[in-house]
Amino acid sequence: MLSQVSTWVHWGVESHLDHTTKRKILLTNIAALLAIVSLGSYALLFTFIGNPALINVIYTQIPFYPMLVLVLHLNSQGRNCQARWLLVFAIVASQIVASLISFGSFVNSYYSYILFALGAIVVFPLERWKSIAFIFVVNIGLFLYFEFNWVEPAPALLQLDNDVARLIRQLFPTTSFVSVLLLMGIVEFIAARSERRLEGLSITDPLTLLPNRRYFENTFKLEVAQSQRSATPLALAILDIDYFKQVNDTYGHDVGDQVLVHISTLLRRSTRAGNVIARVGGEEFALLLPNTKPSEALEIAERIRTNIEETSYSHDGRRLPVTVSIGISQVAYNEALEYSYKLADEALYEAKNRGRNCVFIHPQSPAT
Repeated sequence: MLSQVSTWVHWGVESHLDHTTKRKILLTNIAALLAIVSLGSYALLFTFIGNPALINVIYTQIPFYPMLVLVLHLNSQGRNCQARWLLVFAIVASQIVASLISFGSFVNSYYSYILFALGAIVVFPLERWKSIAFIFVVNIGLFLYFEFNWVEPAPALLQLDNDVARLIRQLFPTTSFVSVLLLMGIVEFIAARSERRLEGLSITDPLTLLPNRRYFENTFKLEVAQSQRSATPLALAILDIDYFKQVNDTYGHDVGDQVLVHISTLLRRSTRAGNVIARVGGEEFALLLPNTKPSEALEIAERIRTNIEETSYSHDGRRLPVTVSIGISQVAYNEALEYSYKLADEALYEAKNRGRNCVFIHPQSPAT
């Protein structure tokens, strides 16, 4: 059931690339479903009370259910503007009809207009500020009209038991304000989730799903500070795929991308918790090894190199030899971060010069 509801609220969302549009469509769908639930809940309550005026309200609300369902359908068809206006019309008109036919000013149902006035900004983008202002003014005007101009309710409504009438008069303002808080909570939740998703995209390589260079450089600074405080060694390894250009030229970039994913998977398997792996260039990866001496870094790098060499990668039934070269440096706390990266890069080039598929530690980082 919950999965079906989730499907409904996401109708039309994924067909758009703009995150603001996605959010507004999602909120429109949620508001339509909340309106359906609200109408249904009041219908059950009014049926239980059994007052003829309240029963009459139930009948007058029936046409608005399919309208609210149509809101979801319009969004699924990409007709988002029509969906928003139909939502506004359905919820405001349903309340006007109920107020004029039965409620009048007697049960405080017109407090819902405050909800409708504030809710406009939830489903309309800010660039449609004229629409937001129009809906706000109309609903506040309706609220003030019923508040300061007594509108007679249906005679049958005056026959309600005093306790029941008091309950209903308290119920409408309460549910209106709770609904405002609920909508605000939903908006905040969706916004926070979108921010986390965007933040994740900004620091993640979309192909390998490893952290990208931006994340690595920020983490590098934090790890250096942590290692300096705790007086523990920190090693940096730069890994480059051998003859990667030949793979792209011979088999195409699609196969090259698959090789990158293959390498990233092996890197995850070959490193321990606490190590930081990132894709920092086309076929270049970086590895931070906290609390690791150069000799220990050499063992880790050699294990990674051997694992990659011995793990077959096949394309169309053929095994493609894939190897890597790795350069290692010990991070110097009294130097800029670029200095340690430069040493590891120099070590990587030396590994390439020595025939590739090997590991080399920079001379300034002796394997002790």
